[in-house]
Amino acid sequence: LRDRSTFKHHLIKIDALELIDECPELGQSIFTNYNHVEEVLKSAVVDLQNLLIHEEEDQENLSVKQEIDIMLESLPYSHRYWKSRFGDITTNDINQLIAISGTVARISAVKTLEMQRDYRCSSCDYEFTATSDIHQYNILDTPKQCPSMVTKKKNNFFKDIVSKWNSYKSNNNNNPKNHKSPTQSQSNSPNDTKIHQTQCKNRYFKPIDGTEKYSDYQEVKLQELFKTIKPGTIPRSIWAILKDSMVEMCKPGDNVTLYGILVSRWKPAQRLVRPEIELCLMVKGVSVNKNLLGHDFKSLSLAREQEMVVEFKRFWWDYRQRALEGRNVLLRSVCSNICGKFEIKLALLLTIIGGVNRVESGVRVRGECHMMMLGDPGTGKSQFLKFAAQLSQRSI
Repeated sequence: LRDRSTFKHHLIKIDALELIDECPELGQSIFTNYNHVEEVLKSAVVDLQNLLIHEEEDQENLSVKQEIDIMLESLPYSHRYWKSRFGDITTNDINQLIAISGTVARISAVKTLEMQRDYRCSSCDYEFTATSDIHQYNILDTPKQCPSMVTKKKNNFFKDIVSKWNSYKSNNNNNPKNHKSPTQSQSNSPNDTKIHQTQCKNRYFKPIDGTEKYSDYQEVKLQELFKTIKPGTIPRSIWAILKDSMVEMCKPGDNVTLYGILVSRWKPAQRLVRPEIELCLMVKGVSVNKNLLGHDFKSLSLAREQEMVVEFKRFWWDYRQRALEGRNVLLRSVCSNICGKFEIKLALLLTIIGGVNRVESGVRVRGECHMMMLGDPGTGKSQFLKFAAQLSQRSI
C-alpha cells in the first residue's frame, strides 16, 4: 500500500488449500473456470486494500493498487489437470487449467508487449479499443472496417438513372403504358427525404495517443524431465508465456512446475500457406524446485541461505588447522555409496565448484573446469555422473 508506483504489477500469493477449505464452491471452480476465479480474487484484493486504508490513520501515503497478479500455491494433486508427461497434453485440454513439470531449456529476453490501444475512425470519429490476440502471436486485433452505425440520407441518384433508363426503353418500344417521364419518377419517389442508419464501413483508423497499455512479456521453453520419458524417446518441449510480475522467475537449468491455461496460437494467415498451430501455456503460477542430492525443495528463503553461510564458516573454522582433513570429510560425502576413489571424487567436486576466470594479455580466459572420465564397465562412472547432476543445478 505504501508503494508509490501505481502502474507496477504486484504479485499476491494465495494458498489454494486454504481457499478451497474456506470456500469449496470457489475452490472447485479453479479447475473449471480459472479466469473467473482470478477476476474474483483480484476484486477481493482491491476491496481489501480499500478496507485497510480506511482503518489506517496515515491515508495520504497509501494508495490502492489496481494492477494485481494472483498466483495460487499448494494446488492439490488431481489427474484432471496434472500432466505427468507432455505426451498427455491433447487438444481437449485447450482453455483448461493444467500443471506440468520440466526443465527450463531456453528463455527469451524480457520484451515490452502492447496489450491494447484505442483507435478513432477517420470518417465518423467512432472510438474503439483493440486488444492483442494471443492466438495470433499478440498482434493487435483491429476490425477490417468500422463497426459503428451512422445516420445517412438516402441517395436517389441511381434510382433516378434506373427510372430514366426504363423510360427510354418504353419510348423505344412504343409502349405508352410503361412510359414515365423523369419528372414523374422523381416526384413519385417517397424516400427522397427519408433518413436511415447504416454501417460506416470505413477502413482507415487513427491511433489515439496516451491510450496504450503495455506489459512485460517473456517466453520460456520447457523440456520434459528425463525420468518421465520412455527409453529411446526424445524429450518433448512446450513454450510457456510469462507476463508482468512472473517474468525472470526461472532461468535455464531450473526444474520448475508451471500451471496455467493451455491455448493454441498460429501465425497470421497467408495465401496458399497452410497455417501451423502450436500449443503453449499461459502461465498463472511458477514453482522452482531446487534439486539437491535427490530431494526436491522450493526456493530457499533468505534465512535459510544465511544459515548455510554460517554453517560453511563454522565448518572451516573447526578445521582451520586441519584443512586436508576437512577436505577428506567433504570427499567422503561425495557419492557415499562408492568407497575409496578419492582422486575421482576430488576431480568431480572441483569440476562442480568451477574455477576462477582470469585475463591474460587482455584476453579473458574461462575458468570452468572440464573432466573426461574413462573406465571399464561397472566401475561406477554413471553413479558419479548422476550424483553430479543431482548436486549441481546445471551440469552435464
